[in-house]
Amino acid sequence: MNNLKRAIINGFKRSALNGTPKLTLIKEYKKLYKINKDEIEWILEACDFNDPPNNIDYSQFYNSNITKVATPIKHNNAQIYYIDNFLTKKDCQLLSGYIEKQATPVLSHSNGRDDDKRTRQENFRNSSTIIIDHRDHEFFQKVDKQIATVIGFYPSIGEAMNGQKYEIGEYYKKHTDYFPETDLNIYGAWMGQRTWTTMLYLNDVEEGGETTFEKLNIKVKPKEGTLLAWNNLHKDGTTNINTLHEALPPKSDKKYIITKLWRSWGLV
Repeated sequence: MNNLKRAIINGFKRSALNGTPKLTLIKEYKKLYKINKDEIEWILEACDFNDPPNNIDYSQFYNSNITKVATPIKHNNAQIYYIDNFLTKKDCQLLSGYIEKQATPVLSHSNGRDDDKRTRQENFRNSSTIIIDHRDHEFFQKVDKQIATVIGFYPSIGEAMNGQKYEIGEYYKKHTDYFPETDLNIYGAWMGQRTWTTMLYLNDVEEGGETTFEKLNIKVKPKEGTLLAWNNLHKDGTTNINTLHEALPPKSDKKYIITKLWRSWGLV
């Protein structure tokens, strides 16, 4: 195998393990490397990914480790937990500094689905993001492992960490993290449905910047080092609309966070 083929396979596998949807990744590679359907099949075979499981016991996610070690924000209609001082001040500063330098404006599909055109959706989300891959640095690996340990999941079912920066006035309007049932075959073809969301606040924000769950009447203020986590699903694996949430615009300071989303099965 020549170096180019090896690089293509490694890059494809890395993107897939980070959570890039199957159809999106195939389309990108066809366009980037001018490869055909047979060559895509060859890449998929070389990656040797797991097949989707026949059954998923979602009660295991409902009873995840974080429900035993974190403080609950008690509500009958959703599982939400937090841990203060999950990261040290130094770790928060290192991560927020990296995000400040590397984050780029979010581009989204205008119709909410996968297509070739991604644009800035100012009326919905106008923050900046950067993928933080644990393979890139031992410090990122340490943080990633720390999150995986507290949630109690195999690292292979987690998407890559996503660093986010909100300038004063920037926002992310009401949304859910799970995939709608109508789109699950597109976005969940690999790794399945999104189960838990873990969010790390990397700095204090004196005014604004809260994460709000409107249907639950819950508002969480950004606090340096705090981990916030919630289950996007019910115990039976159906989606929980009560986890609809919003990132309110910070008014006094920039806001830096990391999110890591967890799926229902792993490719490896």
